[in-house]
Amino acid sequence: MSIPDSAMLQPADVQEQPGYPASGIAPYLQPPRPCADTRYPSDELRIDSRSLTFIYSRSYQRTDSGLPESRLSPGIDANRSQLVEYVALYRPGGAQQFLAEFRAAMAPSMLPTSAQATTGYAQCPQGSGTGGRRWAFMGPVNPGYSRDRLWVDVTSENRPGAATRTNITTVGVERVGNAVVVVANLGSEYADGDIKLVANIHGAASHRVEKAFS
Repeated sequence: MSIPDSAMLQPADVQEQPGYPASGIAPYLQPPRPCADTRYPSDELRIDSRSLTFIYSRSYQRTDSGLPESRLSPGIDANRSQLVEYVALYRPGGAQQFLAEFRAAMAPSMLPTSAQATTGYAQCPQGSGTGGRRWAFMGPVNPGYSRDRLWVDVTSENRPGAATRTNITTVGVERVGNAVVVVANLGSEYADGDIKLVANIHGAASHRVEKAFS
């Protein structure tokens, strides 16, 4: 069984923007494996996977790049951000196993905020295949949603020109039946990912998957 086009986000879900194959874009999210240099056991149960990327335009709540306007590259639009959708289809039980492995990998960051202040996030070791990114568990979307949808922030260094700034990618991970749906907002060169944007798009992505395999 393969993942049909109908299971993926459509232009109508993303400001009528076309989606393009996302192979090689944010590979650490396809699938998300915090701090892992090796495959997860659940990878053996994965039947198929697909990914798309979209460019989304919106007004960010925080658009300050931290740089003088004179240092911004010509033509940069801080309100244009990149989305990545990843859908993986598993044999029965595989999606649940992946989510359990994902939760276990995120365990160091699933602490109360006060504890995080002293222990830090799930900091990946330097030299690992993840490039030393920080993975922070942000919790379920809200109490009204299934606990199988989780929010994660991934922090990494971004070097626009001569400057260095941290960039936060906001990621939603959800199990939908025998599938795992990942929607990530990579932000832009000068703006972080936006959790509200991911929440809106993730709902459409999960609905597409549920409908395609119902």
